[in-house]
Amino acid sequence: MTAVDLKEQGNRLFSGRHYDDAAQCYTKAIVSKMFEEMPVSDSDEEHNTQLELQNTSNSSLACNDVVN
Repeated sequence: MTAVDLKEQGNRLFSGRHYDDAAQCYTKAIVSKMFEEMPVSDSDEEHNTQLELQNTSNSSLACNDVVN
């Protein structure tokens, strides 16, 4: 899930009055966006890509579990 997807998921949760779960999605969206905008050197690119994929995967699982 992208930062935008996480934010939209948070919006749906907020509309359903699941405020704590919405806050978790918003926080994950912010963190995800921060990783997207971080400058990366060539030597760290592969390592950071792995971290971003792990972060995005964990975020999407957590928010999807709440909605489903």
